[in-house]
Amino acid sequence: YLGEFYQRLGVKISSDDLIQQLEAQAELSPMVLKDTFPAPFNTLIGSVDNQLYSVILLKGLQSNHSLKLLNLEGVRFVDKVSGWSRALASQQRVVHSQFFLILGVLAFFILMVFKHIKSLSIVLVPGLSALFTFALLVSCGVSVSVFHSFALFLILGLGIDYGVFSYTAGQEVEQTAAKAIFLSMLTTLLAFGLLSLSQVPMIQGMGLTLLLGIIFNALLSQVLIYEASHC
Repeated sequence: YLGEFYQRLGVKISSDDLIQQLEAQAELSPMVLKDTFPAPFNTLIGSVDNQLYSVILLKGLQSNHSLKLLNLEGVRFVDKVSGWSRALASQQRVVHSQFFLILGVLAFFILMVFKHIKSLSIVLVPGLSALFTFALLVSCGVSVSVFHSFALFLILGLGIDYGVFSYTAGQEVEQTAAKAIFLSMLTTLLAFGLLSLSQVPMIQGMGLTLLLGIIFNALLSQVLIYEASHC
């Protein structure tokens, strides 16, 4: 059975060779067996209740529906990918709730400091930047993961800074503030935005989110500078 199974997986070894390999290693302990047995048969890793068990990793599987329907006796299908996906999705919800909580706390303190309802436009910079960034990613067909969401906090921090500089800029320092924010955007993009070119999906996701979020931060802060200097 094992010989036929491994042949179906594309392993070039005959059933007779497999039986001889198993008989030759029968007296070894499970750990020694794992180390000395040739691949892929070194997945034979131990025994439970005097019965040997092995772990077979199914790579390249696109759907586990057919495997669940097999219901083979003595075979247990473990879908770790699904478990990891649920854990990451749960973490992503936590990240989003923390983002909005921090945004609310910052809005409260900004209102206490500037004592004017218009000062709440400061928190609109990172808030709208995050909204526009995720809307653009979803519209482009990007599967937003928790690694994209982690970038929200850096977008929030930079957006608040840009918002404070923009809100406090009067007509006499309008151009200076605009140039400062523009240069800050360029240096931050060079530091973090280039991560979007990474071949690692997690790093690429964070880099792409930062790239878009920082650009939206800079654009929205320019709008805030114009409003502050003409009102």
